[in-house]
Amino acid sequence: MGSGMQQRGRSWRLVLAAASATSWLVGATGAEARQAERPVVAAPAYRPLRFDEDWSVLARGRTGDPLDPLKYIPLGEKGRLSLGFGGQIRYRVEGVDDYLLGGAGDRDDVFGLTRLRMHAELRAGSTARIFVEGKHATAHGRDLPGGRRASDHDEADIQNAFVEVGCCASPDRRAILRVGRQELLLGSQRLVSPVDWSNARRTFDGARLLVAAAGAKLDAFWLNPVTVHSIRSNRRDKGTELVGAVVGAARPLGGVTPEFVALRLRQSDTVNFAGNTGLHDRTTIGGRIAGNPAGSRYLIAAEGGYQFGELGERRISAWYLAGDLGRSFPDAPLAPTLTAGFDWASGDDDPTDDEAGTFHPLYALSHGFAGYTDVVERQNLLEMRAVATLAPARGTRARIAGHHFLRASPGDAAYAGGGAILRPADGSRERAIGSELDVTIVHRVGRHVQVEVGYGRFVPGRFLTERPGGATSVDWGFTSMAFTF
Repeated sequence: MGSGMQQRGRSWRLVLAAASATSWLVGATGAEARQAERPVVAAPAYRPLRFDEDWSVLARGRTGDPLDPLKYIPLGEKGRLSLGFGGQIRYRVEGVDDYLLGGAGDRDDVFGLTRLRMHAELRAGSTARIFVEGKHATAHGRDLPGGRRASDHDEADIQNAFVEVGCCASPDRRAILRVGRQELLLGSQRLVSPVDWSNARRTFDGARLLVAAAGAKLDAFWLNPVTVHSIRSNRRDKGTELVGAVVGAARPLGGVTPEFVALRLRQSDTVNFAGNTGLHDRTTIGGRIAGNPAGSRYLIAAEGGYQFGELGERRISAWYLAGDLGRSFPDAPLAPTLTAGFDWASGDDDPTDDEAGTFHPLYALSHGFAGYTDVVERQNLLEMRAVATLAPARGTRARIAGHHFLRASPGDAAYAGGGAILRPADGSRERAIGSELDVTIVHRVGRHVQVEVGYGRFVPGRFLTERPGGATSVDWGFTSMAFTF
């Protein structure tokens, strides 16, 4: 079986390489003379979900980028059918001292993460398309407790593979049905995210309906999460369903966009969450607003939600609130944007009663909202933050963030990134989990290359240091480079 998996990986890499080389030859040689005579058009931006990009603009002109002809290769004289190709290769090195607050075993390490993504798209005008994306993610030399994680390593597999049909394909009036394997990103990613930080991005199998009309939009879906198996084919988790809908304004209203969300997570197999074991049926209802009110330089974002249902023998009653208020100063030196915000996720103050109060972050981008060191998770957490973003040079952005973490309920544990218990309550009423400083710098080299470096330091608070053995500060850093086309 091992040789079969190795052969599968080699085959995938050969297919992806051949597809890229062939498409480049078709786009670059056959159309090179014609491209020079065509009008110049603006290239679409690369999107977090690559299938959200629309390169049909290349039917009307050229961008001047030698790689962009890969995005739109007309088939036949009328060009109703077209092929498109793209991808990304990313390499990241991470280093950490005193992983998970220190302890027994090797807690210091430096390791590498490599990820290759390649996609192909066949379009039939604006009414139908097939989109397929492959992924190959590997981890090198991670010797920390837990070893190589599923989120680090996923040998050649399918990340997206769906068929899409629709009508009236315009931003203000459309109806699209998408069936198959597909990534999902909702709003701020506090509830559902593909988790681009992870080497093995998250994806789902199922159906999704996207409708826009009368100034409103609907996003409805019925999905199963896909479980990463690292060296064998990933499969959907048949025992877990995520069903939901997002309703919002198609365009900002007074500079602010409102959204309302309803999600149901149903797990028909026994799970263990926050110390509770049993079947799990959880509904989340909530809303979000974000934008620049009346076109001002102020930035606002606010969201919240309530969760109810059943977890084992207990009924669920949990919630979360989050907010940010900022202001940009584009004419000041370094063009800073200053923001203050918080995330507040409920805990379970009495684990012996019949009410489960710990908030479940579902499929969130945890890395983006509770400090970049990933020491803590948005469960039983009150986090307060101050953030400054700066533009020291063209194509360069720096971010400096300070965080302070408290337990929302002193009767509940502190949770680590991923939802495991970092430290149980053990009768302590101390709430201070710790503080963190994060610094990241992102530099873009043209359209295709992005270089990023970052450092974070987590200093434990009294809840972590008052017990025997205590806890030590965590230092973490990384550098990465990505090439996208």
